[in-house]
Amino acid sequence: MVVKQLNLSRIKYRIFVLLSLFVLTVHFNDLFAQEDAKTIVTGKISDVETGELLENVNVFLSFTTIGTSTVKDGGFKLANIPIGVFDLVISRVGYERHVITLQIVQPDSFHYELKLKPQLLQTDEVEVIAESPEDWKENLERFIKTFIGETDNAQHCKILNPEVLNLYFDEKTDTLVASSDSILYIDNYALGYRIHFILVQFIWDVNKDAGYYLIYPLFEELKPHTPKERSEWQQNREKTYKGSLKHFLCTLNSGNTDAEMFSIFSGPLKYLARGFGHRVSPDEFQLIPQHGTPFKLLQFPGYLRIEYGRRDGEYTRGEKVWDKFTKRWIDNPSIAQNATASIITLKNMYALIDTLGNLLNPLAIEVSGMWGNKRVSELLPMH
Repeated sequence: MVVKQLNLSRIKYRIFVLLSLFVLTVHFNDLFAQEDAKTIVTGKISDVETGELLENVNVFLSFTTIGTSTVKDGGFKLANIPIGVFDLVISRVGYERHVITLQIVQPDSFHYELKLKPQLLQTDEVEVIAESPEDWKENLERFIKTFIGETDNAQHCKILNPEVLNLYFDEKTDTLVASSDSILYIDNYALGYRIHFILVQFIWDVNKDAGYYLIYPLFEELKPHTPKERSEWQQNREKTYKGSLKHFLCTLNSGNTDAEMFSIFSGPLKYLARGFGHRVSPDEFQLIPQHGTPFKLLQFPGYLRIEYGRRDGEYTRGEKVWDKFTKRWIDNPSIAQNATASIITLKNMYALIDTLGNLLNPLAIEVSGMWGNKRVSELLPMH
């Protein structure tokens, strides 16, 4: 998914955030029922040069809670993998990262014999300028604001090992660059997850709040201290899911967008950004089932504004206004106070989704508005 941040009252700049399988997802037993049979992935990992079997290699499915590490004989096993498309990430410090895309359309088993290449060390002379503790702390605050976000959930997130971050701020371009050779751990006490991040790339213009980052996250369930805390986490996960892109795609797939308080409008981008647009029926989307799979191809023209939190008819006084561009009467553009809006467009010819609303080719859809403001603190696992 490409995230493009726009000021909906005044289009001032654009943000592109490229995430690897960046999908806003959550697991609810009554909503996301799948087949009982699951897929198993096994394998062995060794050093490509010496043939040595490698222990303690991290092996996980990105954006899930499914992960492990290799044992002494280099072996690993991942079980209970549902149907879907996943990045299988193999990572260990000192070796080049290996990523395999798994497309699972029915319960199956996979076995991999993988050989990792040692990571080459920098041999050229480089000038290292020591960063003062004050500068590093300021850069860390910039990183937290842009990476974790500023939502309610963000206030309950904590980086456990910020010292593994390499942070550099270019004052000429207002650009923050972050990297890490180690796994970055973030506890999200709002949602009840410890997230293990492989931070592949992070470049951000803090002045324009524009940039991109590439991540591979593994979710680990935190242990609640009380039943009340467990209940609060579940409520917060559901609240985070409601109104998300995943929620929208799930209801679009099932034909329940109106019942779930989603309203869809089409029109030129500049009109949609100002709140104008022509009301679109979910029937106007093309959802093409893919034979032998639970996936569907999604197609729609141009830009769409998706509003959440307003039931049909909740427009100011029910008035109509004349749209000089489309030369038709349209619904009053005033948005109900409790509604939120996002704008989407297809960057590819189609988007591939599953019955749960997971976006399986994540760079296919570009979003802005509410969905563009969602950062790491809003992340939920696919399953």
